[in-house]
Order: sequence, then structure tokens, then C-alpha cells
Amino acid sequence: MRNLIIATLLFLTTCFTANSQTGASNVQSDTTKKDDVLLVATRQAPPFSFIDENGRWTGITIELWEAIAAKLNVKYEYKDYNLSELLKAVETGEADIGAAAITITAERVKKMDFTHTYFGEGLGIATTVEREDIWTHLASTILTWNFAKALLALITILLIAGLLIWLVERKNNPEQFGGRMHHGLGNGFWWSAVTMTTVGYGDKAPVTVLGRFIGLVWMFTSIIIISGFTGAIATALTVGQLEPAVTGPQDLPNVKVGVLKDSSGEEFLEATGLKPINFNSVDDGLKALQNGEIKAFVHDKPILVYSVDERYINSIKVLEHSFDPGFIGLALPLESKNLKETDLALLEFVQTPAWDAILKKYGVD
Repeated sequence: MRNLIIATLLFLTTCFTANSQTGASNVQSDTTKKDDVLLVATRQAPPFSFIDENGRWTGITIELWEAIAAKLNVKYEYKDYNLSELLKAVETGEADIGAAAITITAERVKKMDFTHTYFGEGLGIATTVEREDIWTHLASTILTWNFAKALLALITILLIAGLLIWLVERKNNPEQFGGRMHHGLGNGFWWSAVTMTTVGYGDKAPVTVLGRFIGLVWMFTSIIIISGFTGAIATALTVGQLEPAVTGPQDLPNVKVGVLKDSSGEEFLEATGLKPINFNSVDDGLKALQNGEIKAFVHDKPILVYSVDERYINSIKVLEHSFDPGFIGLALPLESKNLKETDLALLEFVQTPAWDAILKKYGVD
């Protein structure tokens, strides 16, 4: 009986110990999962990702990721990289997420996974504004067929006005508009010209009621014509003095071009046979552009516009039209277990008003 009791106690003790160890294992597993922190690789790429005045990461992509992280209930921490380091960190699995302005390209898809795109963009060109010689521009503007046609039209209008005043005044005002046709018509042309230019010498003036009515109409018509010509000439001269050094992608082969190292802009330019100068940051490239070291800097247009508006508005211009359209997404290591749930959370969030508010907040809606 005694041996039976001892055996029973040993059995119960063994079971209790085994259950205690199993419980500890579960607790440890839960604790490990709870303490698992995702490493989010990012970089300075405003307005998508940048550090604000309070030292916190913010931007379009950052706010998108934080909304996704909240939905998935995951912990994370940011680590700052340059673009080359960021891509390498995601490719090797050092980082769990790449959250910045990362364009989805065929070359990158070979090395990492991407979520669905959340923003469409294209490449832009930042360039300096150069002052052209005014006389050279004036000559190139005047010595054109368009200017000749405009001048011919003006002379025709003057002749018509001169003809009308001659026909009305030649009999009742022969001293000023009489004589042979070429003489009277010449006086009419002279009168219409000095009236249009508001010189008004007073040597020729209509005396009949109909002649004065024609003169009154011609005065108001002349004001409109002269104002239009003056505005067109002033605009042409102003635009001519402030010409961008580069007007589009077709000019890039003729100038020194800068790009961000390992960017989609570098891929595009090298694919077209160009050898751009690499920079480690957008700000470095824009400084080189401002200092005259390069004539153009190619990068994602939204980033260029934001950066120029912030620091270079008076010295650098971003061309209006973009080229080589692309799309950006969140990057993850190949076959990441987080891809599907991250992708689903992203697609759900970008369909909400909160996403529209984020885009409007950063001026890219």
C-alpha cells in the first residue's frame, strides 16, 4: 500500500512539472511575439518621408505605414538610410519594410517584393533659370515669319482706316485729304498712324460729321490694338531674358546631369546612353545645380517640387512636364511573410477619406 501511494505521488509530481514547463514555454513564446519589433528602413525624401522640426519621422509614406501598423497591431522602429543602403537592407532582409519614395522597377522586383502601388509619379527635371541677352532675343523674335505677318496685318488695318477717312473727307476737306489718290490716301494713312500711336500732331483732322465719327471709333480701336501689341512685346522680352537652361528631356544629352545614386532616374538616364553625375542626396544635387556644377538634376518630380519650394524657390525651376511615368510602393524582402497582410491593409486604407486627407495635407492630391 505504501509503495502504491509513493508511486501515485511520483506520477502526480511528474505531470505537474510537465504542465508547468509547457505553460512557461507558451508564456515565453507569447512574450517573444509581443516583443518582436519590425525594422522600417526609410530615408529623407520629402514629402514622402522626412524628419520634422520635432525630430519625428513624417510624410505621406510614413503616415501610410503607421496606419497599416496600427491595423496590424505590430511594433516597429525606424532606421535612416541613404537610398542605396535602404535597398540593400531590404534585399538582404536586414530591414522588414522599406518605407520611403521607392519606385517599383523591373530591376528592383528581381531582388525584393513590393506591395501594390499607392502613388503614381514620373521623373522631373530641376534646372536653373538663365538670363538671355536681350538684343539677341529681340532679334530672334523680330526676324520671324510670325512677326512679319503681325506687322503686315497692322499695316493693312492702318490702310483701311486711312482709306475710309480719305473717302469721307476728300471732297469736304480737300486741303488735308484732297488731291490725287496716292496723295490723299497717303494723308489718310498718316492720320490713322498718328491717331493710333496717340501722337496726334493735329496737322490732319476730319471736319465732317461722318469723318469725326470714324475718327472716334478709330481712337478707341487703336487703344485696344496698341495695348495688345505692347503686352505681347513686353511678355516676349521678359520671357526671353529668363530662359531655363534645360527645357525638356531632349536637352539632357547636351548638358551635365545629376541624379540620386541607385535611383530610378539613374536607371532611365543610363538606359538612354547618358552617364549622369551621382549624388548621395537630393539636397546635394540641388546645391550642385545652384552652384553651376551641373545644368540639370533628374529625380521623382513630387520630391523635386517639394524640395525646391522649401529651399531653392528663387534660384531653381522644376519643369512643368514629367516623363518616364512610374509608381511607388512599400518594399519587403523576397517571400516576406508580412507581404500579404501588409498589402491588404494598404489597399483598405488608401480607399478611405483619411488617405485623401494625407495627400491633401502634403499638397499632392
